[in-house]
Amino acid sequence: MNERTHNPWVTVPESEVLEWWNAGWHYVGPDASNSAYSVMEWRSEKPAVQPFDGRGAELRHIARAISSLEGAA
Repeated sequence: MNERTHNPWVTVPESEVLEWWNAGWHYVGPDASNSAYSVMEWRSEKPAVQPFDGRGAELRHIARAISSLEGAA
């Protein structure tokens, strides 16, 4: 059996904790070096994911990708 020895951790702004939790991350606690951030840990056997960035960057990337596919069809 392959035992996991390290789970990915990320530090995220407090305002984004719920988004990361909804994406499957576990809340570890506040970041000791910056109280405005929290530490999240990925515990799933599946590859770690990031929450969808609804602020526009990902939407623009998706729109460009769809545009290029439509032009290629």
